[in-house]
Amino acid sequence: MRIFIAINFNDQTKNRLGHTALALKEFMRKGALTPIENLHLTLAFLGEVPEDRIYDVCRAMDDVHCPLFELNFCQLGRFQRGAEGLYWLGITENQTLFEIQRRLIGQLQKRGVQPDRKAFRPHITLARRVVMNGAFNISDFNRQLPQIGQQVYGISLMKSEQSHGKVCYTELYFRKCD
Repeated sequence: MRIFIAINFNDQTKNRLGHTALALKEFMRKGALTPIENLHLTLAFLGEVPEDRIYDVCRAMDDVHCPLFELNFCQLGRFQRGAEGLYWLGITENQTLFEIQRRLIGQLQKRGVQPDRKAFRPHITLARRVVMNGAFNISDFNRQLPQIGQQVYGISLMKSEQSHGKVCYTELYFRKCD
């Protein structure tokens, strides 16, 4: 089972993020927006994990101190991959988020579950395989970004699967913040 641990967003936040993605689309020559229902912030990507290890992942989530906290989005960024880019929305500096993520990785490793080793760079992917038109200026776009934020009430264990050529995410477990 392909899984990851994430922060999911309420409908209001997803809609505001979706409006930001639509504003970005106006400048795209090609690329694909992330469907609104798939918008999330990944804390730990675990990849393929046998079903009999899901219990260990849930216990690791339970053993992480996870206080309520506010998450605020601040600017558009890009990971360049050849001629195409992945466009994402970053967050303001948030020590609580980094501490939760660090503890989560520790609890997973303690149980023999190995998450992806990439450095944690918190972001929400808005669009993939993007080629922008010549009129796009990321600095101008960032100056016009609306304030978007949300209280975080918990973390979710998510299953990722393909269905009819689309990626679908299903919440398997929710760990409420303390």
